Amino acid sequence: MKVKLFATLLFLPMMLLLLAAIKRDLVGDRAIMAFSKKYHQQEQLPFDFTIRGIKHAPIPFATTKSYPEQKVTIYFRLDILQNPYTTADTLTLALCHEMGHYLSPAEGPKKIVYGILSERAVEGESDYYAVTKCLPKFYPKLDQAKLLQISEDFLKMLAYDNGRKLTHADLINYEQLTKVAATLEYHPSYICRMKTFLDGFAQQKRADCWYAGEKQASNESLGNTPLMLAAYYGDEALFQKQFKQHAHDLAYLNRSNRAGESALTLSIRKAHLQLARQLLLAGADPFQGEESCAFELLTLIKERSLLALIGKRYKNRQSCQ
Repeated sequence: MKVKLFATLLFLPMMLLLLAAIKRDLVGDRAIMAFSKKYHQQEQLPFDFTIRGIKHAPIPFATTKSYPEQKVTIYFRLDILQNPYTTADTLTLALCHEMGHYLSPAEGPKKIVYGILSERAVEGESDYYAVTKCLPKFYPKLDQAKLLQISEDFLKMLAYDNGRKLTHADLINYEQLTKVAATLEYHPSYICRMKTFLDGFAQQKRADCWYAGEKQASNESLGNTPLMLAAYYGDEALFQKQFKQHAHDLAYLNRSNRAGESALTLSIRKAHLQLARQLLLAGADPFQGEESCAFELLTLIKERSLLALIGKRYKNRQSCQ
Protein backbone atom coordinates (compact mmCIF):
# COMPACT_ATOMS: atom_id res chain seq x y z
CA MET A 1 0.00 0.00 0.00
CA LYS A 2 2.81 2.39 0.92
CA VAL A 3 4.60 1.57 -2.33
CA LYS A 4 1.48 2.39 -4.36
CA LEU A 5 0.97 5.65 -2.48
CA PHE A 6 4.61 6.63 -3.05
CA ALA A 7 4.35 5.80 -6.77
CA THR A 8 1.15 7.86 -7.03
CA LEU A 9 2.73 10.85 -5.31
CA LEU A 10 5.74 10.57 -7.60
CA PHE A 11 3.68 10.12 -10.75
CA LEU A 12 1.13 12.89 -10.08
CA PRO A 13 3.52 15.88 -10.46
CA MET A 14 4.86 14.39 -13.67
CA MET A 15 1.34 14.09 -15.04
CA LEU A 16 0.52 17.66 -14.04
CA LEU A 17 3.64 18.93 -15.81
CA LEU A 18 2.77 16.91 -18.91
CA LEU A 19 -0.79 18.23 -18.95
CA ALA A 20 0.49 21.80 -18.54
CA ALA A 21 2.87 21.30 -21.48
CA ILE A 22 0.05 19.91 -23.65
CA LYS A 23 -2.17 22.84 -22.66
CA ARG A 24 0.53 25.35 -23.67
CA ASP A 25 0.98 23.57 -27.01
CA LEU A 26 -2.77 23.76 -27.66
CA VAL A 27 -2.84 27.46 -26.71
CA GLY A 28 0.06 28.09 -29.07
CA ASP A 29 -1.52 26.14 -31.92
CA ARG A 30 -4.80 28.03 -31.56
CA ALA A 31 -3.08 31.43 -31.46
CA ILE A 32 -1.01 30.64 -34.55
CA MET A 33 -4.01 29.31 -36.49
CA ALA A 34 -6.10 32.35 -35.53
CA PHE A 35 -3.34 34.74 -36.60
CA SER A 36 -2.83 33.03 -39.94
CA LYS A 37 -6.57 32.85 -40.65
CA LYS A 38 -7.14 36.51 -39.78
CA TYR A 39 -4.39 37.79 -42.07
CA HIS A 40 -5.29 35.49 -44.95
CA GLN A 41 -8.96 36.47 -44.79
CA GLN A 42 -8.79 40.20 -44.08
CA GLU A 43 -5.58 41.46 -45.65
CA GLN A 44 -4.63 42.02 -49.26
CA LEU A 45 -1.02 41.06 -48.68
CA PRO A 46 1.72 41.79 -51.24
CA PHE A 47 3.12 38.34 -50.50
CA ASP A 48 2.13 34.86 -49.40
CA PHE A 49 3.11 33.84 -45.89
CA THR A 50 3.33 30.76 -43.71
CA ILE A 51 4.14 30.10 -40.04
CA ARG A 52 6.46 27.23 -39.20
CA GLY A 53 7.67 25.72 -35.94
CA ILE A 54 11.29 24.53 -35.79
CA LYS A 55 13.18 22.59 -33.13
CA HIS A 56 16.47 24.43 -33.04
CA ALA A 57 17.20 28.14 -33.49
CA PRO A 58 19.30 30.73 -31.65
CA ILE A 59 16.32 33.06 -31.26
CA PRO A 60 12.66 32.22 -30.53
CA PHE A 61 11.15 34.07 -33.51
CA ALA A 62 12.44 35.00 -36.97
CA THR A 63 11.15 35.99 -40.38
CA THR A 64 12.54 35.47 -43.87
CA LYS A 65 11.38 36.51 -47.30
CA SER A 66 12.26 34.62 -50.46
CA TYR A 67 12.76 36.34 -53.78
CA PRO A 68 11.46 36.49 -56.44
CA GLU A 69 8.68 34.25 -55.07
CA GLN A 70 7.56 36.97 -52.65
CA LYS A 71 6.92 34.48 -49.88
CA VAL A 72 7.34 35.35 -46.20
CA THR A 73 7.93 32.63 -43.62
CA ILE A 74 7.61 33.33 -39.90
CA TYR A 75 9.55 30.82 -37.81
CA PHE A 76 9.10 30.13 -34.12
CA ARG A 77 11.17 27.80 -31.99
CA LEU A 78 8.91 25.07 -30.64
CA ASP A 79 10.16 25.18 -27.08
CA ILE A 80 8.98 28.79 -26.72
CA LEU A 81 5.52 27.27 -26.20
CA GLN A 82 6.78 25.89 -22.88
CA ASN A 83 7.91 29.29 -21.66
CA PRO A 84 5.88 30.22 -18.54
CA TYR A 85 5.06 33.64 -20.03
CA THR A 86 3.87 32.29 -23.37
CA THR A 87 0.15 32.84 -23.89
CA ALA A 88 -2.10 33.34 -26.87
CA ASP A 89 -1.69 37.09 -26.28
CA THR A 90 2.12 37.10 -26.20
CA LEU A 91 2.31 34.84 -29.26
CA THR A 92 -0.01 37.18 -31.15
CA LEU A 93 2.19 40.16 -30.31
CA ALA A 94 5.29 38.19 -31.38
CA LEU A 95 3.71 37.30 -34.71
CA CYS A 96 2.55 40.90 -35.19
CA HIS A 97 6.13 42.05 -34.66
CA GLU A 98 7.46 39.58 -37.22
CA MET A 99 4.81 40.56 -39.77
CA GLY A 100 5.75 44.19 -39.20
CA HIS A 101 9.16 43.62 -40.76
CA TYR A 102 7.48 43.55 -44.18
CA LEU A 103 4.18 45.37 -43.64
CA SER A 104 5.29 48.51 -41.81
CA PRO A 105 4.78 51.79 -43.71
CA ALA A 106 7.09 52.51 -46.62
CA GLU A 107 8.40 55.64 -44.89
CA GLY A 108 9.43 53.65 -41.81
CA PRO A 109 13.16 52.99 -41.26
CA LYS A 110 14.53 49.88 -42.98
CA LYS A 111 17.55 47.69 -42.35
CA ILE A 112 20.72 47.97 -44.42
CA VAL A 113 22.13 44.52 -45.19
CA TYR A 114 25.49 44.15 -46.96
CA GLY A 115 25.14 47.74 -48.06
CA ILE A 116 21.67 47.13 -49.55
CA LEU A 117 18.68 49.10 -48.28
CA SER A 118 16.32 46.18 -47.74
CA GLU A 119 12.55 45.98 -47.55
CA ARG A 120 12.86 44.77 -43.97
CA ALA A 121 11.91 47.24 -41.24
CA VAL A 122 14.23 47.72 -38.28
CA GLU A 123 13.21 46.03 -35.02
CA GLY A 124 11.78 49.15 -33.36
CA GLU A 125 9.63 49.86 -36.40
CA SER A 126 8.24 46.32 -36.27
CA ASP A 127 7.27 46.88 -32.63
CA TYR A 128 5.58 50.14 -33.59
CA TYR A 129 3.63 48.43 -36.39
CA ALA A 130 2.62 45.61 -34.06
CA VAL A 131 0.66 47.90 -31.72
CA THR A 132 -0.54 50.54 -34.19
CA LYS A 133 -1.73 48.27 -37.02
CA CYS A 134 -1.69 44.60 -36.08
CA LEU A 135 -2.91 44.05 -32.51
CA PRO A 136 -6.12 46.07 -33.05
CA LYS A 137 -7.15 43.49 -35.66
CA PHE A 138 -7.24 40.82 -32.94
CA TYR A 139 -8.36 42.99 -30.02
CA PRO A 140 -10.98 45.50 -31.31
CA LYS A 141 -11.62 46.73 -27.75
CA LEU A 142 -7.98 46.82 -26.71
CA ASP A 143 -7.39 49.26 -23.86
CA GLN A 144 -4.21 50.47 -22.20
CA ALA A 145 -4.45 48.05 -19.28
CA LYS A 146 -4.76 45.06 -21.61
CA LEU A 147 -1.92 46.31 -23.82
CA LEU A 148 0.28 46.85 -20.78
CA GLN A 149 -0.30 43.27 -19.63
CA ILE A 150 0.34 41.77 -23.09
CA SER A 151 3.47 43.87 -23.62
CA GLU A 152 4.88 43.11 -20.18
CA ASP A 153 4.30 39.36 -20.52
CA PHE A 154 5.76 39.41 -24.04
CA LEU A 155 8.98 41.06 -22.84
CA LYS A 156 9.15 38.74 -19.84
CA MET A 157 8.80 35.82 -22.25
CA LEU A 158 11.77 37.03 -24.30
CA ALA A 159 13.84 37.79 -21.21
CA TYR A 160 13.10 34.37 -19.71
CA ASP A 161 14.24 32.77 -22.97
CA ASN A 162 17.53 34.66 -22.54
CA GLY A 163 17.93 33.46 -18.97
CA ARG A 164 16.83 36.71 -17.37
CA LYS A 165 13.88 37.50 -15.11
CA LEU A 166 12.18 40.86 -15.64
CA THR A 167 9.96 42.59 -13.13
CA HIS A 168 7.34 45.27 -13.64
CA ALA A 169 9.75 47.83 -12.16
CA ASP A 170 12.31 46.97 -14.86
CA LEU A 171 9.90 48.14 -17.52
CA ILE A 172 8.60 51.47 -16.23
CA ASN A 173 11.68 53.52 -15.37
CA TYR A 174 11.77 55.59 -18.56
CA GLU A 175 14.12 58.14 -17.05
CA GLN A 176 17.05 55.85 -17.77
CA LEU A 177 16.36 55.98 -21.51
CA THR A 178 18.48 58.21 -23.73
CA LYS A 179 18.01 59.55 -27.25
CA VAL A 180 19.86 57.72 -29.99
CA ALA A 181 22.06 59.59 -32.46
CA ALA A 182 21.21 57.12 -35.25
CA THR A 183 18.26 54.78 -35.66
CA LEU A 184 18.90 51.33 -34.20
CA GLU A 185 18.66 48.39 -36.58
CA TYR A 186 18.80 45.77 -33.83
CA HIS A 187 16.41 45.17 -30.93
CA PRO A 188 16.13 48.10 -28.49
CA SER A 189 16.32 47.48 -24.75
CA TYR A 190 13.34 45.87 -23.03
CA ILE A 191 12.27 49.15 -21.44
CA CYS A 192 12.61 50.99 -24.76
CA ARG A 193 10.41 48.38 -26.39
CA MET A 194 7.82 48.82 -23.64
CA LYS A 195 7.81 52.57 -24.29
CA THR A 196 7.39 51.90 -28.01
CA PHE A 197 4.36 49.70 -27.39
CA LEU A 198 2.69 52.27 -25.15
CA ASP A 199 3.56 55.23 -27.41
CA GLY A 200 2.27 53.36 -30.44
CA PHE A 201 -1.00 52.52 -28.69
CA ALA A 202 -1.42 56.22 -27.83
CA GLN A 203 -0.70 57.12 -31.49
CA GLN A 204 2.36 59.09 -30.45
CA LYS A 205 5.60 59.43 -32.42
CA ARG A 206 8.13 56.64 -32.61
CA ALA A 207 10.20 56.47 -29.40
CA ASP A 208 13.51 58.36 -29.62
CA CYS A 209 15.28 55.63 -27.63
CA TRP A 210 15.55 53.72 -30.94
CA TYR A 211 14.45 56.18 -33.67
CA ALA A 212 16.57 59.21 -34.53
CA GLY A 213 14.30 60.50 -37.28
CA GLU A 214 17.08 60.92 -39.81
CA LYS A 215 16.41 60.72 -43.54
CA GLN A 216 16.61 57.16 -44.82
CA ALA A 217 19.48 56.46 -47.19
CA SER A 218 18.65 55.26 -50.69
CA ASN A 219 20.22 52.36 -52.55
CA GLU A 220 21.64 54.87 -54.99
CA SER A 221 23.31 56.86 -52.19
CA LEU A 222 24.67 53.59 -50.78
CA GLY A 223 26.46 52.98 -54.08
CA ASN A 224 24.27 50.14 -55.34
CA THR A 225 23.75 49.56 -59.05
CA PRO A 226 20.67 47.87 -60.53
CA LEU A 227 22.88 44.83 -61.22
CA MET A 228 23.80 44.59 -57.53
CA LEU A 229 20.15 44.77 -56.49
CA ALA A 230 19.21 42.08 -59.00
CA ALA A 231 22.05 39.88 -57.76
CA TYR A 232 21.00 40.37 -54.13
CA TYR A 233 17.31 39.66 -54.67
CA GLY A 234 17.77 37.01 -57.33
CA ASP A 235 15.68 39.01 -59.80
CA GLU A 236 16.45 37.03 -62.95
CA ALA A 237 14.70 39.39 -65.39
CA LEU A 238 16.40 42.54 -64.07
CA PHE A 239 19.73 40.76 -63.80
CA GLN A 240 19.69 39.59 -67.42
CA LYS A 241 18.64 43.02 -68.64
CA GLN A 242 21.50 44.70 -66.75
CA PHE A 243 23.98 42.00 -67.65
CA LYS A 244 23.17 42.33 -71.35
CA GLN A 245 23.88 46.08 -71.16
CA HIS A 246 27.14 45.78 -69.18
CA ALA A 247 28.55 42.30 -69.96
CA HIS A 248 31.74 43.78 -71.45
CA ASP A 249 32.16 46.56 -68.89
CA LEU A 250 34.33 44.96 -66.20
CA ALA A 251 34.50 48.18 -64.22
CA TYR A 252 30.71 48.09 -63.87
CA LEU A 253 30.60 44.37 -63.10
CA ASN A 254 33.25 44.77 -60.39
CA ARG A 255 31.87 47.95 -58.84
CA SER A 256 31.48 47.82 -55.05
CA ASN A 257 28.92 49.57 -52.86
CA ARG A 258 29.79 51.50 -49.69
CA ALA A 259 29.93 48.25 -47.74
CA GLY A 260 32.52 46.84 -50.15
CA GLU A 261 30.10 44.37 -51.76
CA SER A 262 29.97 43.69 -55.50
CA ALA A 263 27.26 42.04 -57.58
CA LEU A 264 29.32 38.85 -57.41
CA THR A 265 29.68 38.76 -53.62
CA LEU A 266 26.02 39.70 -53.15
CA SER A 267 24.85 36.88 -55.43
CA ILE A 268 26.96 34.40 -53.45
CA ARG A 269 25.83 35.68 -50.04
CA LYS A 270 22.21 35.17 -51.08
CA ALA A 271 22.96 31.76 -52.69
CA HIS A 272 22.06 32.85 -56.21
CA LEU A 273 24.94 30.78 -57.53
CA GLN A 274 23.79 30.59 -61.15
CA LEU A 275 24.02 34.39 -61.30
CA ALA A 276 27.46 34.19 -59.66
CA ARG A 277 28.59 31.71 -62.32
CA GLN A 278 27.42 34.04 -65.07
CA LEU A 279 29.38 36.94 -63.57
CA LEU A 280 32.51 34.83 -63.19
CA LEU A 281 32.34 33.63 -66.77
CA ALA A 282 32.01 37.26 -67.89
CA GLY A 283 35.24 38.13 -66.05
CA ALA A 284 34.03 39.51 -62.71
CA ASP A 285 36.95 39.62 -60.25
CA PRO A 286 36.41 37.17 -57.35
CA PHE A 287 39.35 38.55 -55.37
CA GLN A 288 38.25 42.12 -54.84
CA GLY A 289 36.41 43.45 -51.81
CA GLU A 290 37.17 45.32 -48.62
CA GLU A 291 35.85 42.95 -45.94
CA SER A 292 35.69 39.75 -47.95
CA CYS A 293 35.62 38.59 -51.53
CA ALA A 294 33.86 36.03 -53.67
CA PHE A 295 36.82 33.65 -53.43
CA GLU A 296 36.65 33.57 -49.63
CA LEU A 297 32.85 33.27 -49.61
CA LEU A 298 32.92 30.35 -52.03
CA THR A 299 35.62 28.68 -49.97
CA LEU A 300 33.47 29.09 -46.88
CA ILE A 301 30.44 27.45 -48.46
CA LYS A 302 32.62 24.86 -50.26
CA GLU A 303 31.16 25.58 -53.68
CA ARG A 304 33.68 23.48 -55.57
CA SER A 305 32.39 23.97 -59.12
CA LEU A 306 32.74 27.76 -58.90
CA LEU A 307 36.07 27.49 -57.05
CA ALA A 308 37.32 25.30 -59.88
CA LEU A 309 36.22 27.96 -62.33
CA ILE A 310 38.18 30.57 -60.37
CA GLY A 311 41.21 28.30 -60.10
CA LYS A 312 41.56 27.96 -63.85
CA ARG A 313 41.81 31.73 -64.26
CA TYR A 314 43.71 32.74 -61.11
CA LYS A 315 46.31 30.01 -60.53
CA ASN A 316 48.71 32.41 -58.84
CA ARG A 317 46.22 34.15 -56.56
CA GLN A 318 46.01 32.63 -53.06
CA SER A 319 44.04 35.14 -51.08
CA CYS A 320 41.94 38.27 -51.26
CA GLN A 321 43.33 41.79 -51.10
